[in-house]
Amino acid sequence: PIMPLIVMSGLPSSGKTTRANELEDLFKRHCPDKEIHLVSDDYSIVSKNQLYSSSKEEKTGRASLKSKVERLLTKDVFVILDSLNYIKGFRYELYCISKHMKTTHCIVQCDTPPDTARSWNIARKVEEQYTTEVFDGLLMRFE
Repeated sequence: PIMPLIVMSGLPSSGKTTRANELEDLFKRHCPDKEIHLVSDDYSIVSKNQLYSSSKEEKTGRASLKSKVERLLTKDVFVILDSLNYIKGFRYELYCISKHMKTTHCIVQCDTPPDTARSWNIARKVEEQYTTEVFDGLLMRFE
């Protein structure tokens, strides 16, 4: 059977990681014989605020995510991409990868109101929060 690429998309702090983890758990329970890969931003090199406040760092981060997806995606695995994925052109590139691999894909849009996402961001531990400047910038850039 053909398994999809699942692309999480939404505002910062909109619940994408929570939903991605829930999907991963669901697939592990219901499809124990299938490979499941959860791909997300790597904050071990730069923080999320450094990543999203520098266009160069952000471009490098997207290229890394795309490369991981390309490497992992086959017809027989679930790949869940947990990142902002807020650029329409990047989502289209992921669509093209899934078509090239002859597999399906879907986009899970976490449609959280900006004020709710902002309050969820503030409720995080300080080291896990987006700064106000980065958060506001990402809200304005979301496509």
